[in-house]
Amino acid sequence: MTIVSLMLVAVLAATGCKKEQGKVTLGARIESGRNAKVYIDGVSPCWHNGDLLRINNQTCTTSAALGSSAQITNVDANDNGYRAVYPLELLVDPNADITGNENIAIELPRVQTYEFDGLDQVVKVPIGARSSTTSLSFRNLCSLIKVVISSQMDAPFRLDSIGVDATAAWLSGEGEARVEGGEGDVVTLNGRAHHSVSLAFPIALAPEISRGLRNTYVYYIVAPKFDRNDVTIRLYADNGRYASFQKRDVELRANSIATVSLTVEELEQGAVDPLSIGVLPGLFTVASGRQVHFSKGNLQFTTTGQHAVAGGIADGTWRFAEHQYDYVGSSNSQVGENYTGWIDLFGRATSGWNSGRVCYRPYSSSTSPSDYYTGDMADYANTDWGVYNAIENGGNAPGMWRTLTKAEWVYLFSQRTDAAAKYGAATVAGVNGVVVLPDDWTLPTGLEFNNGFETGYSLNTYSAEEWLQMETAGAVFLPAAGQRGGNYVSFVGANGEYWSATSNGTTLSYIVMFTQTSLNPEAGLSPADACSVRLVKVD
Repeated sequence: MTIVSLMLVAVLAATGCKKEQGKVTLGARIESGRNAKVYIDGVSPCWHNGDLLRINNQTCTTSAALGSSAQITNVDANDNGYRAVYPLELLVDPNADITGNENIAIELPRVQTYEFDGLDQVVKVPIGARSSTTSLSFRNLCSLIKVVISSQMDAPFRLDSIGVDATAAWLSGEGEARVEGGEGDVVTLNGRAHHSVSLAFPIALAPEISRGLRNTYVYYIVAPKFDRNDVTIRLYADNGRYASFQKRDVELRANSIATVSLTVEELEQGAVDPLSIGVLPGLFTVASGRQVHFSKGNLQFTTTGQHAVAGGIADGTWRFAEHQYDYVGSSNSQVGENYTGWIDLFGRATSGWNSGRVCYRPYSSSTSPSDYYTGDMADYANTDWGVYNAIENGGNAPGMWRTLTKAEWVYLFSQRTDAAAKYGAATVAGVNGVVVLPDDWTLPTGLEFNNGFETGYSLNTYSAEEWLQMETAGAVFLPAAGQRGGNYVSFVGANGEYWSATSNGTTLSYIVMFTQTSLNPEAGLSPADACSVRLVKVD
């Protein structure tokens, strides 16, 4: 239950904290009388049992939650006090020791998620606390953009997402948080930050906006403080419709709310929110007259949670990797029904749809090719991961994505205009892989790109900050995430192997395979060998 996957709770402690013997129970209180609350549910700020936070150098959970107060038990006693961060997922390093006074490395999500807690809207906002006693008093570090929507349209419409852009202010991404003397804020967002943020509504919870004198709809978006800026806000509606608004001199202060009122008089046609559905900006021709957008990262799965599928609900959660260069690596060896970590190497056609073969679940690990579906995915569309499943940060509805066919991969790398000049080996943020350029390409100022594999993965080298410029210009990166056979993971950092939707008509299926010396868009592989999946947006 969280509308914003974003929370930071920083608690400044004195320097040189030393862990003492014994355990203590801390009291956690959300300060009253503040403009921006931790949870906005129309009533009051409130904790919930099981909320995760970081205190000094350990991960803790709340209990005995009652409105604005809660307990945190089994905390290591420390004579020098306690510094906390909530939520845990806000930390760049969830295992960080935050005992000292240094700024805390955080990441404010670029896509925030809307949910309901019963009948009430719930928003989690980054907060921080510091105390030399066992009583923690939390204050807000970020603030809220309060979007108030009304409609003058005759017919109601479904609201899919709200996008906010401020070209002169950072709204999301990596940065640092400061907490000093009981106050604090997000002091900086760095070169891996963005001028945009989006609030996405899962299809099942997407609100219907209708006309009426008393019909106003209020939604909150978390953002760090910024000085007066001109802001563009877009409301993305059903069927590719949208309304765009320009707001001048919007200002957001730490621990405050900036209210923006929007009246929808008409909806234009032809836009979806790329942030809310995990779409990269570049367009790539994969057949004559056919272009696609790639997903923001490789596909990942965990057995925890539930998600929508074509025709129902299934256990587990699918998502795209947060960055194009992210992959799971050797931890894929733990794959299994009872493993709750993330995996990103999959046997062929393991979408979770029962194909009649023994192995159709994402965590399947049999090494026998006959246990897997080996036909074309086009013959049974639900064998495709993107067709059958809702992807949490990819629109959260089935049928929005698909796997490229062998012919489309071949066209991309061999047949489109200047195909050979538009891909090359690279290292991005320390990760080996292949960069693929879009059809229309302008190299960012100050950067270089070399096609081919002449010097291996060192041919092109980009820092995370430089890659953000390449990605914004439309480039795609396929990391060399290796492969898995059974519970054995190999070639991590050396080979990239990506499924196609096409069978070779025998016991093999086609993949894109690359090493540091070459790329083959139509290699054959056993369906029992688990590979990476990079989906494209359904047209």
